[in-house]
Amino acid sequence: MCTWTTSFLLVCVAWLASNNLVSSSLLLPHQAGTLFAQITRDLAPYAAGITADMVNNVFCNTTEAGFRVQIKDQQVFIAGEIVGFQSRNRNIKLALLEVVSQLRDMPDVDLIIATGDLSAADHGHAGPIFAQAKRLEHTAAVLFPDHTFIDWHEADTVGWQHQHYIMQQSSMRTPWPKKDPKLLFRGSSKTGNRAIASSFKATDMVDVKVWDWVRKSGQQQFVGLPNHCKSKYLLNWPGNSYSARLKYLLLCGSVVVHSDNGWFEFYYPMLKHGKHYVRTKAIDNLDNITNGLTTLVQHLRSNPTESRLIAEAGQRFATNVLSLQNVREYWHRLLTQYSELQTFTVNLHPDAIPIGVSLSDPQYVNKQRRNGCETK
Repeated sequence: MCTWTTSFLLVCVAWLASNNLVSSSLLLPHQAGTLFAQITRDLAPYAAGITADMVNNVFCNTTEAGFRVQIKDQQVFIAGEIVGFQSRNRNIKLALLEVVSQLRDMPDVDLIIATGDLSAADHGHAGPIFAQAKRLEHTAAVLFPDHTFIDWHEADTVGWQHQHYIMQQSSMRTPWPKKDPKLLFRGSSKTGNRAIASSFKATDMVDVKVWDWVRKSGQQQFVGLPNHCKSKYLLNWPGNSYSARLKYLLLCGSVVVHSDNGWFEFYYPMLKHGKHYVRTKAIDNLDNITNGLTTLVQHLRSNPTESRLIAEAGQRFATNVLSLQNVREYWHRLLTQYSELQTFTVNLHPDAIPIGVSLSDPQYVNKQRRNGCETK
């Protein structure tokens, strides 16, 4: 991991760049076209051009956690940062630092990144807002790879490449025939509508448990991501918006059952129901768990060959399509295509500070008082 020292920037760049030595793109031509096509879809509303007024409009009117990113002459600057949840802000800055440090032809760009979940108000922005996940109605949102590709230390999860190795080893220790034939889920009862599962009693088919993660009394129910690979069927049940754990579950070589609540990340359109995973309607009541998931597990058990093929295809997808190199390439293409739509020259915001300074000493602002927005 990056070391927080006085030489933070150099240490971080060296560490991030070193990962590139063992990562590679394994996308087939048709896969590349599909993965990166999401960039074209997201930027389609701005085909006529992205103006400085558009960017300033989003900067001054969004109250989401996040910051303004300005890349000028290969240097990255941050302005107007609103404090975010956990380590999201930090990790997204590290992702930007990684991309720019490895590519010499990075274009000048000026954009707004939201690190929190988009709200209903984010439907109507007059300009693009970069987001980790969105719903179809978020037409202004432009998707980018989420913060957990760098790390997710609040969930005891390291960077994507290293976590991939950990999950792979766990999957190898528990191959398909030895996996527990239950559907497993563990999560907080304080997010989304998961509290409906508080009264559910685990059965020999469905093992779903939620608890108040803040209270220590519930910690004995916690199951680390690598140990999820011991189960043959895994439930991805998003909370308030999307669930970053989906890609980790796919690495297990288990059948992933995704409760589809309408939120999606940049790679979701490539996932096919019945091929890479099993998609169900959003879980919204206890009967969906007691009867719906039980019926689904019965079907999966009754079709072991089909189930195993889904598990293996999902694992290949997470390994090959979501390779670290492909994630970096996504960032690069996204910023490049965005820059091609800009109709203005990037001028640094008065509050812009170098990304290294922003990482070591973030300059947070009140979400109602971003500099330069008083008359917006």
